Amino acid sequence: MRAVEDGTLEGGGRAIGVIPQFMVEQGWHHTGLTELRITEDMHTRKQTMAALSDAVIALPGGCGTMEELCEIITWKQLGLYLNPIVILNINGFYDALIAQLQRAID
Repeated sequence: MRAVEDGTLEGGGRAIGVIPQFMVEQGWHHTGLTELRITEDMHTRKQTMAALSDAVIALPGGCGTMEELCEIITWKQLGLYLNPIVILNINGFYDALIAQLQRAID
């Protein structure tokens, strides 16, 4: 995520970080962002990111990325999130997840 934030800033864009307080206390936050919003917890973080977004783009990532992606897909199904969701399936990273989602649809 830091590489995306840094690239955005270097290109003259704005980068808004949303992070829960416990992560700030651990020093895991980016200190050079245009704006940093600190939330009480992870759930509020996800709500805040969704409210700020015009779309969700999922890059390859770990368990947290998968959890956030599945939650926003669920919110979309429920009509709680109306913006586009894009899965960047770089080098087939998300092939298994896409197959599982298709299986759930079927």
